Amino acid sequence: MTTVNKDEFNLESGKDYLSIYQWNTKIAKHFFCKICGINTHNKRKTNPNAFGVNVGCLDGFDMSWIKNVSDFTNGQEFTLENQKQGEASLQKK
Repeated sequence: MTTVNKDEFNLESGKDYLSIYQWNTKIAKHFFCKICGINTHNKRKTNPNAFGVNVGCLDGFDMSWIKNVSDFTNGQEFTLENQKQGEASLQKK
């Protein structure tokens, strides 16, 4: 996750594919993909002027250089087969 100023955040596409999760005070908003379940971004309770953004959801972001991220898929190429492979690798750990 990275942080961006709310004035600099622009969701360009995919709004119809998002679900919002809120609890307790309902100030924070956590956005998840309805298809693959990834947390795409969030509006924080602690800083309502900023958004947390999952860099793995950004077009063109290369995660291959990040250590300890061996099993990932980007949301644009997500398939049920990817999900099955991910679940199988988690069971091995």
